[in-house]
Parts: sequence; C-alpha cells; structure tokens
Amino acid sequence: MTIDKDEAIRLLRKEVANKGPDYVYERLNSRFSSRSCVYFDEVTGEPSCIVGHVLADTEHVQDIATNLNIVGVAHIAEVFPDLMTREATQIFEVAQDFQDRQHPWGQSLEAAEKKYRELGGTE
Repeated sequence: MTIDKDEAIRLLRKEVANKGPDYVYERLNSRFSSRSCVYFDEVTGEPSCIVGHVLADTEHVQDIATNLNIVGVAHIAEVFPDLMTREATQIFEVAQDFQDRQHPWGQSLEAAEKKYRELGGTE
C-alpha cells in the first residue's frame, strides 16, 4: 500500500493521539552522531521520532531502521518509491521539521494539517 496524503494525516493523528499532543521528542544518541533524530532507537529497535512511529508498520521498516535511520524522509521516499506519494512526503517533512525544532507533537500535527489543507486535503 502506498501512503497518500489522506493516509499520512490519519497516521500522524493516530500517533499524536497515542503519545499525547504535549509530547516533545528527545533526540537520541546514535552511531552516526550524538543527540540526533532517528526513526528507530538503535538499542531497542522501537520507533523513535514521529515519522518513525508512522513507518513502523510498513513493509520497509527493517531496511529503514538498519540503513536509513537518520536520512530525511524525502530520501526514504526515493529509495522506496512505492511507500508514499510526493504529497505524503511533504506532509511528513513538515511534521518532522516541527518536531526537530523541539515543538510538541500536537504543534507538529497542526503544521502538517495546514500543509495537508494546502495540498487539497479535506479530511
């Protein structure tokens, strides 16, 4: 299944509901750098950032966790072109950017929802 813009916003809403809108992502130490944003915790294998939580249920989770853990979501979309549409990638990028600037996930979702509406989303 390819994640389109409607599915992208639905998945982000689900993850924010699970963690709570006030949750603030704390960067982890990784083998690549200290205090970096990673999709999956390298010790536990658990989803880490907001997009990692979304991608955890995809068929590419192992490849992402092993080989693409700190690249931008647009690079993941290039490596796995069947994973998400360009519009979904844009929505994830906005959510990721807000999260990486230490905004709570609720604000990350609000920014992603704004982008979703700009792309013609109506959900």
